[in-house]
Amino acid sequence: MLNVQRWRKEKELMAGAFPQFRPFADPPWFGFQGHLLGRLRRYEVVLESREDAYPETPPSVYMNPQVGSHWRISAYGRPTPELCVIKDWIASHSTFANTLLAVVKYLEEHHA
Repeated sequence: MLNVQRWRKEKELMAGAFPQFRPFADPPWFGFQGHLLGRLRRYEVVLESREDAYPETPPSVYMNPQVGSHWRISAYGRPTPELCVIKDWIASHSTFANTLLAVVKYLEEHHA
């Protein structure tokens, strides 16, 4: 379950690594939203999780436009498919910033 200290640290990490991403909180949902510039276009990206599931489970990643074929039905029943980029999630060490780095790598690998 998300605690105040973890949320504070997540915001610090994201502000340092990805200042174009802004935190949001709409209980029980929280996360970050912003954009990444790919080779071909700008991608709107949302990373979100539920307060009662984080950090035990990784955040969901939504991206518009979608690129590649690594998409699945949202674990939380959201209408938008989520991107599958998380491979080794360790609740005590993994972060939203790590997740966004995986998205950046995914875009590079797909020449997007």
